[in-house]
Amino acid sequence: MAREEEKPYLDIKRGRNQYRRYYFETEAEKREWEKMHKKSKLYIPYFLFGIALNFGLYFAGVDLKSNILAGALVGLGVPLACMYLLSEIHFRIAQKMKSNSAT
Repeated sequence: MAREEEKPYLDIKRGRNQYRRYYFETEAEKREWEKMHKKSKLYIPYFLFGIALNFGLYFAGVDLKSNILAGALVGLGVPLACMYLLSEIHFRIAQKMKSNSAT
């Protein structure tokens, strides 16, 4: 019997002595998924940084309660923008440093 070629897989730790195995069609798909998984770990800390930035704006005297649209845009936009932009910058710098140390 011919043994079927094993698909690439990735084991992700999900808790104490618990792992989840993900199977992929190609090695490139596995690398792309792993890259996005590492980047997603940065979302929550940078989102919380955006919330802290909103508190800083509030205590600095930026009062947007008279305009609900501006308040909603700042209240939601600042944390989401921080989450996306700072995680993207962090990940690109980490990748650049990793590629420089490998060469």
